[in-house]
Amino acid sequence: MNYGPHRPTVNHLTRTKWHTTAIVFVGFSLQVWGLARQSLWFDEAFSATVAGVGWPVFWTALLVDGVHPPGYYLLLRGWLALTGPGEFALRFPSVAAATVSIPLIFQIGRQLHSRRLGLAAAALLAVNPFAWWYAQEARMYSLLLCLTLFSGYAFWQLTRRPGPKWTALLAGASAAGFLIHYFLLAFSLVQFVYLLVTLKANHRVLRWWAASQAAAIVPFLPWAWAVARREGGGFGINWIPPVTVADLPLTLANLAFAAHRPDWPVTWASVLLVGGAVALGVSAVRRSFGAQSKATGPFLWWVGLWLALPLLLVWFFSLRQPLYVDRYFILSLPALLLLLACVRLLPKRRGNLALSILLLASGAGLLRMHIEPEFTKEDWRAAARTVQAAEQPGDALIVRSVQSSIAFGYYYRGVLTPQTGSVNEQTFPPESLIGDSRRVWLVYRRPFRPTHAFAGSAPFSWRDVDDPVLGPWLNAHRNYLADEITLPGVYVTRYQLPAR
Repeated sequence: MNYGPHRPTVNHLTRTKWHTTAIVFVGFSLQVWGLARQSLWFDEAFSATVAGVGWPVFWTALLVDGVHPPGYYLLLRGWLALTGPGEFALRFPSVAAATVSIPLIFQIGRQLHSRRLGLAAAALLAVNPFAWWYAQEARMYSLLLCLTLFSGYAFWQLTRRPGPKWTALLAGASAAGFLIHYFLLAFSLVQFVYLLVTLKANHRVLRWWAASQAAAIVPFLPWAWAVARREGGGFGINWIPPVTVADLPLTLANLAFAAHRPDWPVTWASVLLVGGAVALGVSAVRRSFGAQSKATGPFLWWVGLWLALPLLLVWFFSLRQPLYVDRYFILSLPALLLLLACVRLLPKRRGNLALSILLLASGAGLLRMHIEPEFTKEDWRAAARTVQAAEQPGDALIVRSVQSSIAFGYYYRGVLTPQTGSVNEQTFPPESLIGDSRRVWLVYRRPFRPTHAFAGSAPFSWRDVDDPVLGPWLNAHRNYLADEITLPGVYVTRYQLPAR
């Protein structure tokens, strides 16, 4: 059912098809351009490593980690078996998912209101810097975005036309999403709350929806059972910082325009722009539907819950156990863009101007990501090349942690055998790893604990290492530091020790 105020003609449909195609082409071009330009950072190297190991190690690694279900890694494993583990190939599934998301958000906007809203939302997604960043990352977040949109489209169709067709499609999208990321469970909660709020109109939909979710959870249960039974039972999320009141508006600015730093004036300007655009958009929706229309309530309830409920739920839960990280909320990005796109429903000149301002702000976010150093990923590629270019047989090569070893090992093809300086909470004394070597390489990763930041690329040095075992050794041997190379997120040092 289309709530749009105008019935489209054949010419309108043809123009819409060409406009949608052009928007998808722009989005794909932006996402695929420079796909292998930056080095893989740790999370991406973890994806590549896990996807490439044998099956026993594959399952053990995922269960020990426990942070993500296996769906993305299984998909990546199959893909890399066809393409090989190059950087472009690793990241391309994310590009594909982000590209498919553009016509999906168009269809949702069209079903919610009109083709005009769908095109505006698609245009905003095509140039959205937050979506662009994760389209260029070998992680599951673009796929989470795509499956959220697919699930949202199937759910809305189910509320319009209850029956087995849309129930099955919703079940399939939800089942895939549950195996990609735990946070898609929050989107099922959004759907349930919406049905409760609109129960009078959707009471017949509830049983179809319940059937879809019962079917969707079945493939997830073996993984949930395995995670619950593993030894230790913890998740590697202790790095997530506590939440603050400022996190909610910062997340909205970050989702919309990649403006995340509280010390940036542009961040708070972005918060105001998002708030003003949403207010104008809601007003425009009300006017376009008409004061007496029964369609306004479902539209605003659905999109509003989709945006707000996951953020608020996780924020309040994080007061007890921090879980709040912006990239997890990519599932709420479509709702924000749909609300922002509603400015296109303003009278023609005002609507065009408002949408143009939002597109320019998104473009500015994309430009910042290309030119500002803080959007540079950890440069493990350069770190490996640095060591390879100057290493000598007999050197000792110590990589600070298991995480660093994974990222460094993806690129390193030298003659030395990298040794890991720490495993979990245990740090090994450097003397036990150096042996008789006089030339010692140490490779560190800058600690990166983001709530809103995209990359941990700020410079640091050995003086910033606060480890009680390694720190004193570094200080005692500072006079033997022969070389140090500071790279984005990575620090490489070489020591020339005296003869013993």
